[in-house]
Amino acid sequence: MAFINKQDGSVLSFATPEDVFATDRRVFEANEIATDTLTKDEVVEDMLIRSTNRLIKKVQASAWWAKYTANVSSVALGAGGSIPLPDSSKFERKDDWTELCVYHTLAEYLYPHIADFGDEASPEVAKITFYRDKLESLYNELLAVGDWYDDDNDGTVEDSEKLLNPRQYRRTRGFRKIAEVR
Repeated sequence: MAFINKQDGSVLSFATPEDVFATDRRVFEANEIATDTLTKDEVVEDMLIRSTNRLIKKVQASAWWAKYTANVSSVALGAGGSIPLPDSSKFERKDDWTELCVYHTLAEYLYPHIADFGDEASPEVAKITFYRDKLESLYNELLAVGDWYDDDNDGTVEDSEKLLNPRQYRRTRGFRKIAEVR
């Protein structure tokens, strides 16, 4: 489980084709994935790169990232106050991001490519639902915990770099009168 990095150190993909093969090898044994010009590995790597880009955009669109950039991050807002993309080279919990990328690839690219949507009982359609559920569950967990973005890129996520979502407990007084004096 390793990220595929560009030469400049930025992340190209959160997962490798081997990660996808290890998660669900049967999809490749039962179906022909390669094309005339691309090998199976190249096709899957392209899907992984698209999944990585989608996941980064999904984080950018999240309320968590908007709060993080406003309250914790040293990242400056873009032109017109737009929220910048997260720097994928600062992502920690790499195994979880690899798993997330594999689930996204299987649910959004690989299984829809081979599924028979005319048959509701199709095992491929069931696996799309299965991997989408796992994808959403892990994604929501990562955002809820908030301990995966290393803002200063020093290799550890300190408490000051975490955006925790504690419950907002507030003591309020009701408008009822406690005692009425006549």
